[in-house]
Amino acid sequence: MGRHDEWRKVAKKARRKRLRKEFAIRRSLLIKEEEEKKLKSPGYQRWLKEQKELEEFAEEEEKRVRNEREKKWIEDEKMAQEKWKKEQEWIKKEALRRARKEKLIREEWERELKKMEEEKAKKRQEEENAKKKREMLIAQIDDYMNGERDDLPEELTASIETQPGKSLCPFFAKTGSCKYKSECSRNHVRPGISKTLLFPGLYSHFSLDGAKHTEYDTDVSLEYEYSETYKHFIEFYNDIKYELEKYGKLTQLKVCLNTVAHLRGNVYVSFSSEREALVVYRRFNGRFYAGRPVSVEFIDIPVWKSAICGLQFANKCPKGDSCNFLHVFKNPGRQFHNADRMIELTSKKRCNWSESPPDHGHQRSRKRRRSNERDITRKHRRRSHTRRSSRRSRDLKRNSHSERRHEKKRDYYYSWSTSSSSSEDS
Repeated sequence: MGRHDEWRKVAKKARRKRLRKEFAIRRSLLIKEEEEKKLKSPGYQRWLKEQKELEEFAEEEEKRVRNEREKKWIEDEKMAQEKWKKEQEWIKKEALRRARKEKLIREEWERELKKMEEEKAKKRQEEENAKKKREMLIAQIDDYMNGERDDLPEELTASIETQPGKSLCPFFAKTGSCKYKSECSRNHVRPGISKTLLFPGLYSHFSLDGAKHTEYDTDVSLEYEYSETYKHFIEFYNDIKYELEKYGKLTQLKVCLNTVAHLRGNVYVSFSSEREALVVYRRFNGRFYAGRPVSVEFIDIPVWKSAICGLQFANKCPKGDSCNFLHVFKNPGRQFHNADRMIELTSKKRCNWSESPPDHGHQRSRKRRRSNERDITRKHRRRSHTRRSSRRSRDLKRNSHSERRHEKKRDYYYSWSTSSSSSEDS
């Protein structure tokens, strides 16, 4: 490139710069003229005035809004301060209330602890007193059993009622046992001490235990005969009678053959005095017989004739061995037969004075009626004796035949013991 081209380039640039400058000067002059013209026009002056008024109004509105906002903020701040103060006061009151409540709880807990300690001390004292009283009662019972005192404290002789105020349970009143036990809706009156003792479930035999399965196994009765059961009963009877007679005079001894649960194997024993019954109660409670624990209860049977089922020996009881009255074994040798009939020995009447003369004709008819009744009784006894002898001979034949067929050893032997281990060892 030559020097002319460079000069030309610089000249063009300078010319463009000059033209732009002149154009800018003319444009600024035109704008200035237009502005001056605009300023001189009344419409523009009016518009400026309106704009100024609008700006002033906007400023005033903005100032008013700002003042209102500030005023509202101040009010909100005051309300927040008041609310915060109230919250602080509530927090203080709540803290005081909580502290007061905790103090009350602490005081109550301390009172409860103190009360519990007092109750523990009281209970401990009551236990000690009860222990001393029990020891004293045991000593009194021992003295009574040894014959050193004639009577017992009232606590031991008082009766116990299960449902006080309700009617008496007829079965418990007659037999001393009820199938509902303590859940019975009627009243069971149990004496504190009496002459009669009950050994629940002491006697056990296959004929009694297996009879409850007759509903499911109708052939179970073929495994035994009554003669075998009675033979087993005689051994049991002699065993317990020998043991019981060591402690007093027996007036009644009955063994139940009922199959119902509350009468099955029950043994009823009566002594001539309460002292002898108490001795037996103390000696036999907790012992073991044939490996099973023995329990003893005091009961009261006012009339044995009403306790024993009257239709048993006539084989007319509709319920059989499931009867709720006592079905008992016949004692060998008709022992305690008078106790079954409850013969009350009374003194002869000495009535020499009366309001009317004696009716001798009536007395003669009464004597005649009694003699007739005695004759009928003798005839009945002869017939029953012949029936019994024939039945006995038939049973002996059957027993001999069954013994030849089914001769075997006994499963266990009855033995008295004071613990289960000693009974098993014996």
